[in-house]
Amino acid sequence: IDDQYNSARIAYTAKAGTDYYGSPIPAGTPWVWWLRSPGGGANYAACVGDGSMSVYGDTVDLSDDGLRPAMWVTL
Repeated sequence: IDDQYNSARIAYTAKAGTDYYGSPIPAGTPWVWWLRSPGGGANYAACVGDGSMSVYGDTVDLSDDGLRPAMWVTL
């Protein structure tokens, strides 16, 4: 997996909310999205956070991460 920073990979929150710890998250905040690849642990999936991919990933049992349909199409 290419773990280099790429601004096209950044996903932003659509609306304000709170994170897992109850801290406020303003709309437009960069957020984590999972990839379909398994991560470094039994309940982890590889993910993208601030534009970089993480092979170790993030836990899949938290409700504050999400899926992002994405596909590169070369025309």
